[in-house]
Amino acid sequence: MTGERIVANLLLDGFYALSLCVSAMFFIATQRATSARWSAGLRRIPEAFMCALPVFVLLMIPLMALEGPRTALFSWTLGRSQNIGDSSGTGWFWYAVVLGVLGVRASYKVRDEMRKATPKLELRQRRLRELLASLDARE
Repeated sequence: MTGERIVANLLLDGFYALSLCVSAMFFIATQRATSARWSAGLRRIPEAFMCALPVFVLLMIPLMALEGPRTALFSWTLGRSQNIGDSSGTGWFWYAVVLGVLGVRASYKVRDEMRKATPKLELRQRRLRELLASLDARE
């Protein structure tokens, strides 16, 4: 396997991981916008994906910034394609960077909300343990 093919595979895998994170972010946004309560237990999985978003974005920036990996998969980024015209074909890169920054910001918000919810959960668990201990003491 050539080095060009390895880098192209890394780029493709990175896009797959980022698409999972962005899909999770969309799922969380729709659940919050509609105030859905049914997804409370299911929501933890997309939130975990969103926490991984900063790592994936940092790993993808060098791959997207270098011309070699981009042109291995997307020859139109050279700007020589007849379909693109006179554009340089790198506008998608800046779009991806802005989307990545917004995604990282959203993932930090979700992580902060999860941290705020943790003390409440611990308090509820402690109260439940005390209640169960008092019920066991009666028997």
